[in-house]
Amino acid sequence: MMASFNVSGMDGLQNLFKNMERMPYSVIEEMLDKQADVVVNAQRQSAESMLDGPHNKGEVKKAIKKGKTKRKKDGLVKYVTFNGKQHGSRLAEIAFINEYGKNGQKARPFIKVANEKCEKEAQDVAGKVFDDWIETL
Repeated sequence: MMASFNVSGMDGLQNLFKNMERMPYSVIEEMLDKQADVVVNAQRQSAESMLDGPHNKGEVKKAIKKGKTKRKKDGLVKYVTFNGKQHGSRLAEIAFINEYGKNGQKARPFIKVANEKCEKEAQDVAGKVFDDWIETL
């Protein structure tokens, strides 16, 4: 489901946009948080299925975490990252090598596959939060 709204005439549309300018930080943060949950789950599922092998202990999958919402000059962001170490290497580095490959190791693009697979669901959960907020206006 995509966000939708109904307005009557130009005045209604202008009022909607004015209200959107005043969207509370908490609504935007909830949208990002719900999207990050979807992405984390998708990446974990993808890691579980695509990174299977003799050296896989499941650490990359467990390391996928959503961060805190941060303010950047262009708006708010929430990153999904890989936290921790295994065998003396950062799990983010291990995930990168799996994603893009290296000499003698083919790429296993589990992040790209997951992100493409969950794109619509992530948009839908953010749209639901937005729709719920619009209903309160």
